[in-house]
Amino acid sequence: MTHIDLQLMSLQVALTGVELNENTIIAFTSDHGEMLGDHDFYRKAVGHEGSARVPLIIMPAPSDAAALHGAVVDEVVELRDIMPTLLDLAGVTVPDSCDGKSLARFLRTDVGATDPQPWREWLHGEHVYFGQ
Repeated sequence: MTHIDLQLMSLQVALTGVELNENTIIAFTSDHGEMLGDHDFYRKAVGHEGSARVPLIIMPAPSDAAALHGAVVDEVVELRDIMPTLLDLAGVTVPDSCDGKSLARFLRTDVGATDPQPWREWLHGEHVYFGQ
């Protein structure tokens, strides 16, 4: 993570050098692993750490930093949530047809104190095991 932090900061410095930093949102993510034999599994269709967890870092534009705060989200989020999050942070309306949900609400408020609604009503899984 230290290496990733350094690279993200290098990107911010480069953007500053060409005067693009103030209005640029940076998002970093990665795919998850294949389990590689952990728990005797070799695919990414299980809820274990090596299959289910991926890094996701969203750095808002410095011009928005005063209105947003960092957060560690203890909810199930998906890659399909990145597009609506970036649109929301950019002030663009998220289409109703979008399957993902914006994570920006976690950056704007203390959701636990202000929003009693569940994060998701359902979650669509793309992988199956054991003939499901």
